[in-house]
Amino acid sequence: MRSVANQAFQDFELIIVNDGSTDDSLAVAEACLKEFSALRITLVNQPNSGQPALARNAGIRQAKGEFILPLDADDQIDPKYLEEAFKPSTRTQGGSGYSDSLFDNGKSRQPEKTRTFDAKSLSIANQLVYC
Repeated sequence: MRSVANQAFQDFELIIVNDGSTDDSLAVAEACLKEFSALRITLVNQPNSGQPALARNAGIRQAKGEFILPLDADDQIDPKYLEEAFKPSTRTQGGSGYSDSLFDNGKSRQPEKTRTFDAKSLSIANQLVYC
């Protein structure tokens, strides 16, 4: 959440979906609403769906913007991620945007270079990190 709130590009809406969490996720989300009150944040609170895609789709249904960037609670984005993603030179007409990734398990950081997108290959194996 903090990595989104601290973006250089600030013209976005943030939709938090609490998918029936049994930990303190709802309290954390409500605290974020207060801490980042200058941002456009919507909190969707729903019973646990048991399927991450359903929670993601609930957030997408609430979205009013043109672009969607799904992130899970443990995902972080670079402070300039949105600024770079919204540059006209990085957009594709009617397509998807994607970037390289850095996986951090707390012990090591593993960069992963994203291959050039190929729609045919996507039907065989996932080649993009979902966010």
